[in-house]
Amino acid sequence: MKLKPLFMIFIIAALITACANSPYADRLISQKPELKDADGPYKFERQTIRESELPDVDTKDSFIFLKADGTYQVSKVPYWGSSSDPDTTPVSATGKWAIDSVGTVINFWGHEKMYWGIVLKPIPRGFPDDIGFMGRAPSYQLLLNYDDRDLDEVMIFTKK
Repeated sequence: MKLKPLFMIFIIAALITACANSPYADRLISQKPELKDADGPYKFERQTIRESELPDVDTKDSFIFLKADGTYQVSKVPYWGSSSDPDTTPVSATGKWAIDSVGTVINFWGHEKMYWGIVLKPIPRGFPDDIGFMGRAPSYQLLLNYDDRDLDEVMIFTKK
């Protein structure tokens, strides 16, 4: 039966394609959030960065606060940047923030989808420039993507 080998090729191709996607791609926001839904405090929830590469830090007080006036405050966020950086203390910073499109993801069928997130100026020490919104209003999450999206090295903050 000639269909069986063709079917197996399709299944293998689908599995390979699925493995090359970010596990969070389907949760990223593709419609621009309203400012009133996006601003507020975001508390550290979890991270998937390899423990050996992340300093041992107490995260119970780690947060990102996006204020309605366009300013932000970052407090006690674990540092994950260059291993040659002598300063690996938790990051605290202030600046301006804005909602913007921050990247695209490609779905199973190869279609690109733009997703929304935040742009921080200045970018705090050790922070990525890829910070996307996940979930639904009013309880968004912030996905801080620290490397290639497919490597799943992220920190997640949940709106409180």
